[in-house]
Amino acid sequence: MKILTPTQLGKAAFQKYVDWRRGNRPAEKRCYKTTDTILLTFDDYASADQTNRLIDILAAAKVRAMFFFQGDWAIDHSDLIEQFREAGHIIGNHTFSHQDLRTLTDEQVTSEVNRQPVAQPWFRPPYGSYDRRVRSILAGLGYVICYWSVDSYDWAEGATSKSIFDRVTSRLHPGAVILLHAHRDATIEILPELIAEIRRQGYQLDTFSDPAWSPKA
Repeated sequence: MKILTPTQLGKAAFQKYVDWRRGNRPAEKRCYKTTDTILLTFDDYASADQTNRLIDILAAAKVRAMFFFQGDWAIDHSDLIEQFREAGHIIGNHTFSHQDLRTLTDEQVTSEVNRQPVAQPWFRPPYGSYDRRVRSILAGLGYVICYWSVDSYDWAEGATSKSIFDRVTSRLHPGAVILLHAHRDATIEILPELIAEIRRQGYQLDTFSDPAWSPKA
């Protein structure tokens, strides 16, 4: 299949084309939320100090979030995961070793998912990389995909608290799911201000209180 370019399609059409190739569904970009609240999500891992700071900031702001941890870290840090869970946050599966699932066989994908010590139903693919085949495997294992609609780019080399803040707050929209990383100090430093700005713009942050919010494979 010929890979089209943004010039050939136009920016908006190209984004739809990329989403189609990857397999994104609108419900996955909203993490199956049925309200227009803003959802904060954090990937990968965190140190004990970062865990405490995140929990304290979110508690002070009365915000609950979703955390997608790598299994190779989670196995050795079950105490930190329990702290997030006890604080009311949702824990999702981010595979065992953070590989691009599209490059793996069906058996390897299954192994990456099952070696992660997190129960169903929420799953976030490493690098946001998946397709229809991967989704089908995940569904068979009892998972649905929680993607994102706003990438903070806090993972990028040279990302600063200001660049993270500016990128996120300029891209807010009803129902946005924001991708952040729990191990980035710049993200944690800007988090109180980011939460305040989201609310200043008139949005509510998700607290998982919507009884209709549930995964649908």
